[in-house]
Formats: sequence, structure tokens, C-alpha cells
Amino acid sequence: MKPRVVLPVLQALLVVGLLSAGLHAQSVGIGTSSPHPSARLHIEDNARGLLIPNVALTATNVAAPVTSPAPSLLVYNTNTAGTGATAVSRGFYYWDGSQWVRLADGGKAWLLTGNAGTNPAANFLGTTDAQPLCIRVNNQETFRFNPPGANAPAWSIQRGGGDPRGLHAVDLQSARLVDTRVASGDYSVIGGGRDNTANGQYATVGGGRDNTASGQYAAVGGGWQNTASNWAATVGGGQFNTASGYSATVGGGLRSTASGLFSTVGGGSINTANGEYATVGGGGGNTASGDGATVSGGLANTASGEYSAIPGGYNLRVGTRSFGFSGQTSMAQTDLSANSNIAAFVDVDMWLYNVRNQASQLRLYEPSGAGTNFTAFRAQAQASDITYTLPASAPATSAAWLQSDNTGAMSWRPVFYGTVSVDPPNINANTSTAFTVTISGVQTGDLVFLTPPSGIEGGLVFQGADVTAANTVTIRMRNVTGGGINGAPRTWSYMVIRP
Repeated sequence: MKPRVVLPVLQALLVVGLLSAGLHAQSVGIGTSSPHPSARLHIEDNARGLLIPNVALTATNVAAPVTSPAPSLLVYNTNTAGTGATAVSRGFYYWDGSQWVRLADGGKAWLLTGNAGTNPAANFLGTTDAQPLCIRVNNQETFRFNPPGANAPAWSIQRGGGDPRGLHAVDLQSARLVDTRVASGDYSVIGGGRDNTANGQYATVGGGRDNTASGQYAAVGGGWQNTASNWAATVGGGQFNTASGYSATVGGGLRSTASGLFSTVGGGSINTANGEYATVGGGGGNTASGDGATVSGGLANTASGEYSAIPGGYNLRVGTRSFGFSGQTSMAQTDLSANSNIAAFVDVDMWLYNVRNQASQLRLYEPSGAGTNFTAFRAQAQASDITYTLPASAPATSAAWLQSDNTGAMSWRPVFYGTVSVDPPNINANTSTAFTVTISGVQTGDLVFLTPPSGIEGGLVFQGADVTAANTVTIRMRNVTGGGINGAPRTWSYMVIRP
């Protein structure tokens, strides 16, 4: 150790006096004979440094243990003490006139040009107390990371002001007119936009404006003034749409509502699905109000009965377990909802077309309890189109047959059934004869069919019959034997068809 030089008191006073006089005129150098003119005190030493006084500070806002420190007073703090923003740790501090300010440690600071050799387990950008970490641009807060904890707004990330965020919430929108429009639900998310609200637990608003996800697990993808208010309800986007049913969905569009349990509106305008499991695919002004009802599209259609369906078209209403399509142009709704289990086609022609070179069938099945047999209608190859027009009314008689003219217009023709007593006259050998019987109601031009009984005399042959006058039928018979036959009266059956 080098010996310390102790000057006698008189010599020390002389040196101090000389230094004091010189300090007023020039710079002072220690370890150098040519101090820099810009420095009041210039110290040079290649093996020793300048030892700043060591003190034990207790807080940045407490001057002690220094009494009345002057601004810019520099000390080295040896103590770690305090909490929050006024806490101190070991390092250099200077007094700025009202508090101690720590000098930046270049070896531990984050540099403007970036740092190298960092260890993510030990190096971080943030705080060591339970205060939020704020990021500012142009001295305005643009991001805030709230500290960990058990209660809101712990663990949340936010931009801008507004009410406290929910636990673990993320709110990346920065503009709002009302403080309550934030991600206030626990684990809720707002991806961006403005004036959006996610106040349901685990609720999400992707962006847009004035949207609200208030149900638990509810989601609004974007758009304007959309609301998802029930559990797992979803609005994809659009404007003024509402998904208020449990797990209900509105894909987009304008002013549509899905209020039924598990109901869906795909899009369109002013559509409503308020039945459970009801669906409106799109279109405008359509309603699926029955449970399990479906309107695929079109305009102003209503599937009001359970499990009813309308694929599209205009202004039709069907009821329970019914299907319908309307091609009408009338603005008055066709209401068939009083009928159930029907398939209705309004103002359209139904075609059973084919491209497989096999005519399609129209099948009518027997009652299900009887089996699976059916009666089918099918067209064959034709030279031209044929349109059959059905009669305007039911048959006037208990029995009738359906007749078509050459235009396809069909009409009912009466059919008479009955029995008549026939008494053939004496017919000579190998001779034909004609005689008449009375059948009430027959007219000239009617077709008459007679059936002889099985006991008719052998050798008599029935050759036919005609209506020859009103109520009169002429019968032709022949005797094919070699002798005359006088037939006995017997009961014959007849059928009369009026063309």
C-alpha cells in the first residue's frame, strides 16, 4: 500500500488557498497538467476512478439521508427499498429538485438499436411490481398490459381508455363514445373496430362498429350494430342483425334475427328464424317460425308449421309438415297454413323431366299398412305434346267413365248397370231375328252391352244389341240348329255407356 501524504496544517491551508484562487481563473486538473478548458475539474488516472458518495436511499420521493440536496447532486444508492413507482434499487441516482432519478444502466437497458445476448429467462421488457405496463406514442397511451392477478382487469390487454377490462380479456379497439364499450367479460376479446362491447364471458367481437357480444361464448365477426346475446350465439357480420337464441346464428345481411333455439339465418334482409332448429337461408322478409321449419330463400315466405319447408318463391305460407313453392306475382300472400301434410305448388307447372331416355313416373302408393305397391303414370314416346284437361265437376251418376276429345278435354260419361228380363221369340232353324226389350233411361247413341245368362238354350247365339229409341234396346239373336227354338224368358245383365 502506498503511504498517504499528510500535510501540516499550515501547508494544507496554503495549498487550499492557492487552489481557491486558481479555480476562479482556470480549470483544475488532477493527474494532468493540462486540464480541458471546457471542464471545471479534469481528473485523469489509468488505475483508479472517482468514488461517488454511497448512501442508503429509502424511496425516490424521500431526500434522506441527504439533507436538502441540491439539484443534480449525484449519489450511489446501496439500498433496495420501497414499493411501486417510488421504489429504489442499487445504482446511481441524481436529485432533480423534487425526487431521486435513477441513471440508466446501459448494460441493462433496452437500446434504440436493439440488444444482443439476452436471456428470455432473465431479460424482459416490463415492470417488477403490480402496476400496468403502458406503451405510449406521441405521449399518448396506445397499449396497456394489466398486471397478473385473480380479479379483473388482471392479465388483460387493452388500447385506449374506457371501463376496466375483464380478467384475461383482450381489447384492441382504441375508439369509443361510451366507457362501457369495452371487453369487460372475463376472457373476452375485441379484435378492433370502435364502440364494440364484449361483456359475455369468453365472448368475441372481431371488429366493426357498435357490435355487442353479451352471451357467454357469443361472437360477432364484424359489421355494424350486430348483437349476439345468448349462449354461443353468433353473428358473422352485416348490419342490425341479432342472434338471441341459444346457439343461434345469423351469417350476415341486414336486420335479420335468429331467436329460436339453434336457429339459423344465413343472410339476406329482414329474415327471421324464431322456431327451434328453424332455418332461413336468405332472401328477404322470410320467416321460419315452426320448430324445424325451413325457408331456403325467396321473398315474403313463411314456414309456420313444424318441419315445414319452402325452397323459395314468393309470398307463400305453409303449415305443419308441409312443403310449398309459389311462383305467383300477386302481392296478397297465399296462406295454406290451415292445411297439414301437403305439398303445394302455386302458379307453376310441375314437370317430371328426364335426360336418361327413360320417362319419369308419377307414383301413387297404397296405404303403408298394406304394402309398397303403387300405381304409376308415365308418358311414352309421342309425336307432339298432349295436355289433358280434367272435367270441371264430379260425375252426376254413381258410375261414370272418363272420356277425352281430340284436344285432350276430358269429361265424365254416365254408366248404367242393371238387369233386364229377355224373352226371345220363336226363331226358325238357321235364322236370325231381332226383338226389343225396355231398359229405362237409355238414349239413342248410348252404347249397350248385354250378357246372356249361362242357362240360355243351346243353339241360340247372341249377336249384339243397340239402343234404337229412348228406353228401347234391340237385341239380335240367331238359331244355328236345324229346328226352331222358342227361348224361355231369363234375366240378362246390362251395362249402358253414354258417349
